[in-house]
Amino acid sequence: MIPQVLQDELLRQDSSEISPPGSFSCKLPLSLRGRHNDAGVILAHRFALHFWRSFKNDHRTNSIGTSPDLFTMDFHDDFFTAVDPVENQELDAELRSLDLNNAAQMLLFSASRLDRENADHIYHAMKLDIIGDVYSVIKAPEHAEDQNVTDIFGNNHCITYLKRPDDLTNERVCDGPLIWDLDLDYFCSPDPERPNQTGPRLTDDQITPQLLPTPDWMQHVLCCLAGMTIALEPFHTGGLVTSLDLYKLLEDSLFTAPIGSDKCEWRTSV
Repeated sequence: MIPQVLQDELLRQDSSEISPPGSFSCKLPLSLRGRHNDAGVILAHRFALHFWRSFKNDHRTNSIGTSPDLFTMDFHDDFFTAVDPVENQELDAELRSLDLNNAAQMLLFSASRLDRENADHIYHAMKLDIIGDVYSVIKAPEHAEDQNVTDIFGNNHCITYLKRPDDLTNERVCDGPLIWDLDLDYFCSPDPERPNQTGPRLTDDQITPQLLPTPDWMQHVLCCLAGMTIALEPFHTGGLVTSLDLYKLLEDSLFTAPIGSDKCEWRTSV
């Protein structure tokens, strides 16, 4: 738990200047439809909630009323839910007490109340109507079923599991704003002895074809993009050096220059 004196000090600060620990944000090139977007890079995946909330607020300011959908690529399934009815009632009451416009309060919630193994932030984001529907590609051979979620405001959301990114354009029929969430452990192979755990990272030759700018699913993402989160997750990739190596490969594959630089543009061809 975070000591109360630190919580009080954090809540007194200018909320607009607060970011999750070990994270940074920067401007992305315009989407293919000319929308302004940001990227949030984080160590622990649960802190993506901070950036998703910001992306939603930015696009509401731009007169886009609905919550952005989420397209997530991850080794693990981060949609863990409380199944006990009493726990669900208690969770709803706690979520209703949050001020979604207070970045400091939301950051404290992510740090102290979300799962330390980063397994439930998608569910909480749906319950808070920070994101709309979810399209999830996971690598671990877990049994995952599509589910519906009713948020604390009474809105309905659905999480749909896809076998591969190409399936996104078959399942997502709308062209509203879309957050692209990428956990870099997605580019790891399963551990041979524990297939639900990550093993060695894939080779560059195996990863690069998955990040080409030309497939229909990538074009759909780049048209609808409302923001991007990249989770380094070094405990699952094999270490921080491996995560940074994967980040550099991602950056080189998708962009013409480092993210945040003046010359950064989306690659449009191989």
